[in-house]
Amino acid sequence: MKYNQPVGADEDASYVTGNAGAGIQGSQVPAEAIEQPQREIINVIEGAGLDPNGAELSQLLQAIQIIAGLAGGNTGVGGFNTTRTYKTGSHVWTPPNGVTLAFGICWGAGGGGGGATGKGAAGAGGGGGGFAAGYFTPTPGSGVSIIVGQGGKGGYRTSAGQAGGLSSIGAFMSALGGTGGAGSASGVGRPIGKAGKGIGGQFNQYGGWGEPGYLSANNAYFSGNGGSAFGSTRMPGSLGGTGDGNFRASDDTTGLDTYPGQGGAGASNNGYGLTGHDGLVLLFYRNPTE
Repeated sequence: MKYNQPVGADEDASYVTGNAGAGIQGSQVPAEAIEQPQREIINVIEGAGLDPNGAELSQLLQAIQIIAGLAGGNTGVGGFNTTRTYKTGSHVWTPPNGVTLAFGICWGAGGGGGGATGKGAAGAGGGGGGFAAGYFTPTPGSGVSIIVGQGGKGGYRTSAGQAGGLSSIGAFMSALGGTGGAGSASGVGRPIGKAGKGIGGQFNQYGGWGEPGYLSANNAYFSGNGGSAFGSTRMPGSLGGTGDGNFRASDDTTGLDTYPGQGGAGASNNGYGLTGHDGLVLLFYRNPTE
């Protein structure tokens, strides 16, 4: 962006405030002088992943804080110094005074694996939970509802596994749970568990789909493994196959060793499918008092 001098004035000339009593004519403002700074500011706000809002007058500051944090040189995620971890259930986070920007991560819960009955049966794996992450703008002192989904129970014998629960951070973002895998009385259970998806974050991903199971070369039935969730390695399932590794990471990036959102493996031969893993919600923000 360049400096836009008054209409008809020399390059880099200053603006003059009009004063009718003193006979001073005010400068005529070109349209570019109004439009271009607004567009520059909007570009910064959108570049930080925020949606421009006419009722919010601190978005430029928030955008600068986000971009400065992402550029490095600060501790924590985006320069934040406080982390909150939420496991299954309903919770309320009340932002402290001065906290108008936070970063959230949601994993939906994994679906349960399908059951199986008889030696020639293999249940399908449950789907992995969805994933959503991004910055949001809470209001200090106003509680934000936090919901963390519970893993779907595995099916018994021919029953399908149950769906995993949704995880969410208020109305800002959410991650759907994976669906349960089908049970089987004979052969490979179908349908497989579908993946959950992330909604509302600046970064949203599906989980991995469950696996249908397979018949090995020596005619033994192996159950389907559950789908993994984004950013979490697939936890080996009992007699499970390799499953859908589209979103498989090298290790569990949460540092909590909980494999959030992992779908449960199906049952093999006779019994229950495995229960899907619970969801998880993480919050990061800068607390001015810490």
